[in-house]
Amino acid sequence: MINNYLDKYRFTVRCFLFFILIYITSIVYANAGIIKCENYSQMGLHEPAINHCKIVINNKKSSNIEINKALYYVGNSYFSLDQPDKALEAFSNLIKNDKNYPEAHYLKGVILLRQGKSKLAKESFENAILLNYTNKQLSRLYAKSLLQNNDKKNAILKLTELTLTEPKDIILLTELSKAYISIENYSKAIEKINKVIFLNNNYSNAYFIRSQIKSLQGDDKKALEDITRALRIENNNNRYLIKKTNILMQLNNYQMAEYNIKKVLHADPNNYNAKKIYEHLLKIKAEISIKQAREFVVNKNYLKASEEYSNAIKLDTSNSYAYFERSQIYYALKKYELALNDINTAEELNKSFSDHSINFIKGKILFNIGSIEDSIKSFEKEIKYKPGNVIGILWQIRALSKNKEYSSAKIYAEKLIKIDPNSARSYSILGDILLFMGELEESNKYHALALKLDPNYKIATKTFN
Repeated sequence: MINNYLDKYRFTVRCFLFFILIYITSIVYANAGIIKCENYSQMGLHEPAINHCKIVINNKKSSNIEINKALYYVGNSYFSLDQPDKALEAFSNLIKNDKNYPEAHYLKGVILLRQGKSKLAKESFENAILLNYTNKQLSRLYAKSLLQNNDKKNAILKLTELTLTEPKDIILLTELSKAYISIENYSKAIEKINKVIFLNNNYSNAYFIRSQIKSLQGDDKKALEDITRALRIENNNNRYLIKKTNILMQLNNYQMAEYNIKKVLHADPNNYNAKKIYEHLLKIKAEISIKQAREFVVNKNYLKASEEYSNAIKLDTSNSYAYFERSQIYYALKKYELALNDINTAEELNKSFSDHSINFIKGKILFNIGSIEDSIKSFEKEIKYKPGNVIGILWQIRALSKNKEYSSAKIYAEKLIKIDPNSARSYSILGDILLFMGELEESNKYHALALKLDPNYKIATKTFN
């Protein structure tokens, strides 16, 4: 009986000691985990740091202090590994556990600012500041968040305050200059950026910013000088090359602009801004060629005009006016097939060309090619759009008569008389059509009316010319 009691007592004691041992082991393991979590993260061994931090976070025996510490370091490691979403999640969870953790607010703000969420970043920075977190970078980033939230006045005040304590900090002075640019206070912006250049005349970004200010002031020549200085320091900086291209375009130096933007595209073929600028540059050059072509047209030098239009199309294949105008040059040169191709392309590119008598021009081209039925359809569209187009009606009568559709031609001749009842030509044309229809008496009647209006009018000589 006593022996049984002793056995049960020994078993109970052993169980108790076993559970105590497990508990102590788990605590020791958790403590070891948080130490490794912290040390590995600080050493830059971020992947093993994350693993150890997660062990601490998931361990039910971990204290709140240990969990919060692990969340901070796991966030820090994710941030260092450029995994901002996971870092943000860690810092957000840490703030849920402990709102008075200033570094978490600060780092959360840094991530949010990088993600373009400046309003949320500003709030996080303000929380860190309220918790008396002192960090030079915090002050700078807070000023940046203010600027991005359009709170320019406070941003400038904050940056000015920082420059008073660090008057030779060129980064702070540069940011202050940019802040003054944002409120269009160019004199102050120049003052600050000149100080940067005085402190470090080899700082390329300062020349870039001064170039921007000069451009905004309308002094493109000075802007070009500064951006050239910036490129002497960093000759392959794409941002500077794009800026120089824009200035050269403002100065109408398109050849050098093209040279500079091609350098960017050679280094970075997928640079979106460079591609857009290059496209715009080619469009400008195309417009210059079109202008030159029009001057040749005025002087009736159609061959040179066609060359300039072709050059414009080579530069900008989407320019509908180049095709439209070249089609008329080809028509003048009696290259009707080429004219038709161009007029069709122009119509595909620009549906509004009905305002430019495209159907009339197309009808004339088709007539000269010998596509009479198609030309009739084009003239019909033109007349429907512009019922008073006398030249269009005359061409329609000509096409219908060529196709021996005299009844339809007669209808259009009658329209001519309605438009201008005092025109001898209109009556003469109707008389000619009636003659072709075999209605001799009616034909003579309208010819007589034509001669009554103009005794010198030569019947049947001007009819279809």
